[in-house]
Amino acid sequence: MKKLYKKILLTAGVILSMTACSDALDTEIKDPANLTVTNRSEAYYEQLRNYKKSDHPVAMGWFGGWTGRSASLKSSLAGLPDSVDFVSLWGNWKNPTESQKEDLKFVQEKKGTKVLICWQIHDIGDQLTPDEPADWKEKNPGKNFRHEFWGWGYEQEQQKKAVEKYARAILDTIAKYNYDGFDFDAEPYIPQIGFQPQEELWKAEGMMTYFIELLSKELGPRSGTGKMLVIDGMPESIDAKLHDCFDYFILQVYHDKDSGYRDASSFQSRFDKQYAHYKGVMTPEQLCKKIIMTENFEDGGNIESLRIIMAKGQQHRHDYDGLAAANMLTWVTSNTNINTGAVHQLPAEEQYWGARSVIAYALWNPTFNGVTYRKGGLGTFHMEYEYDKEGTINTYPCLRAAIQLQNPTNK
Repeated sequence: MKKLYKKILLTAGVILSMTACSDALDTEIKDPANLTVTNRSEAYYEQLRNYKKSDHPVAMGWFGGWTGRSASLKSSLAGLPDSVDFVSLWGNWKNPTESQKEDLKFVQEKKGTKVLICWQIHDIGDQLTPDEPADWKEKNPGKNFRHEFWGWGYEQEQQKKAVEKYARAILDTIAKYNYDGFDFDAEPYIPQIGFQPQEELWKAEGMMTYFIELLSKELGPRSGTGKMLVIDGMPESIDAKLHDCFDYFILQVYHDKDSGYRDASSFQSRFDKQYAHYKGVMTPEQLCKKIIMTENFEDGGNIESLRIIMAKGQQHRHDYDGLAAANMLTWVTSNTNINTGAVHQLPAEEQYWGARSVIAYALWNPTFNGVTYRKGGLGTFHMEYEYDKEGTINTYPCLRAAIQLQNPTNK
């Protein structure tokens, strides 16, 4: 297997050498204290932008706490690894400040990074309904302000007009602030923390399909505009015929402290679930190239813990030698009792390759009928949480390593 991975890495490196300079993925920030001056040449940035236009597994993330080009790299898009292909803003995208606009323009024009806005969609007007006036309920007893604002009613024609108004508002917001698209967080009928949606757009017959089709006229592959439309969470929740409306299907393959150790082979079930839904309209290869595997970095344990078992047993002892730093991918020969500190030596047949989840996602690709297909990419939720997690000036070390494994440079 070691020879197989070396062959994969070499092949990918040769391909990339045709589309990017040898250091296009060497994404260290040489002077992270200074965001106002770049020390990269224009030739470097041109090659970086060309790389992002090429056909390759992408890197993305949901970025929270965005303030723009401020004193901290953690809250700046400019501080992200150069080779991040696109970012979904998790909050702070409304009415951007001059600092945010400057930050946005820099990563778009210099780095070729696309920046999307993102939120969960359950009901008409989510995230774009203005605040209800203080005396509105008193003046309009028994009425729903949100419904009245968007024109939502019980009749299908009313619902269609409301959906048209809502879709138009999303598209106009993207155009007004020069964002690069929309990340549709589809999580219908899942209990939410802090609010209880009515799921109007999912329950009203045909309205979710109509909504997506309206967005796809100006966003995503159908539009031909270059603007992105992606869906995350539950891509299988939409009508399969809408598959070509979206650039990517982003799967939330999240772990937590209760997940325990998971075998990398379990990732296959996530592809299988999508294929069961889309097999009538997509080939396995087409589907695989849309799938992005993501981890939740809001749980700090997912940044540093070796929670994924890549391979077990002495026959795999050298499968992953040298592919990543030992604190990200290592051969595990013992475990430690978290309560007593006692170290237990594992039997030879139980020793294994342990990996951080994002590193495992970088190395994994789906299979179908014995054939392995390239996936669409990988990403992290609250990607900014990794910035200072390990107390190092080398920001985003895990994400950088994962990008390198997905798209190795031909050094």
